[in-house]
Amino acid sequence: MDLHRLAVFVKVYELKSLSRSAEAVYLSQPTVSGHLKKLEDELGIRLFDRLGRGVAPTKAAETLYEYALRLLALRDEALQAVAEVEGKIQGKLNVGASTIPGHYLLPGYLAQINSLHPELNITLLLGDTSSVGGMVERGTAEFGLIGAKLQNANLQQRICCKDRLVLAVSPSDPLSARSRISAEELKGMPFLLRESGSGTRMSLARSLRELGVKLTDLKVAAEMGSTEAIRQGILAGMGGSVLSRLAVEDDFAAGRLVEVEVKGMNLERDFYLITRAGRSMTPGAKRLMGLIMEEE
Repeated sequence: MDLHRLAVFVKVYELKSLSRSAEAVYLSQPTVSGHLKKLEDELGIRLFDRLGRGVAPTKAAETLYEYALRLLALRDEALQAVAEVEGKIQGKLNVGASTIPGHYLLPGYLAQINSLHPELNITLLLGDTSSVGGMVERGTAEFGLIGAKLQNANLQQRICCKDRLVLAVSPSDPLSARSRISAEELKGMPFLLRESGSGTRMSLARSLRELGVKLTDLKVAAEMGSTEAIRQGILAGMGGSVLSRLAVEDDFAAGRLVEVEVKGMNLERDFYLITRAGRSMTPGAKRLMGLIMEEE
């Protein structure tokens, strides 16, 4: 089975589009179609159903996808292991990260490893905490950084660094004149909430539970899919929210947003480095993970 053809299959499976997949792998669309046709002929099965401009994976494709990821990961591991014999760390490395680690922590580490090992080609895959866990479990990413611990026995999860969540409001919000409020008072304010699966949302829910408050008690003005969307919503006066201080410390310094303490609420949280249990790591992954864990 041709590994390059498998790599094309994986990209089509993930993007559900021949044209977008062709762009991603730097091939023409007819060439991508040809690779899929040859793979289907070799296996004697249909892998995709053509639906207008997109494609839908068949059950056979869903099964093949998991094996393809493992085969491609083993190929990359073999190439890196051989290169390591000569003292080189090179090849491809996919790293997953949730919003805050991906935007504010990993870029610094990526700059470090790039200066040490410029032949290592790293792709940063962003998603919420739950989706990053799925990336690592499936092998799409070798390891990940997330903002909350997941209930998943297939993942090894180690604390790598700390974060602090804060309640941020607009200067025009009546609460901005208060230095401290109670958790009960959160129920009366328009609240901007991250989407289900977000590490920030999981940490907020845990902290509220400790004070006898549930997420469903909040007057949710909107649910949003990113920290930046929440930030812009607060700036626009839609309401307040709890989010990582890393994302808004410049806004606090400039007076664009105001931090309000919530009495008795523990808003410290851990970031976790996650790997697939039982899966060996490539030299590049080991080196980058080593840089991150050294900062613990």
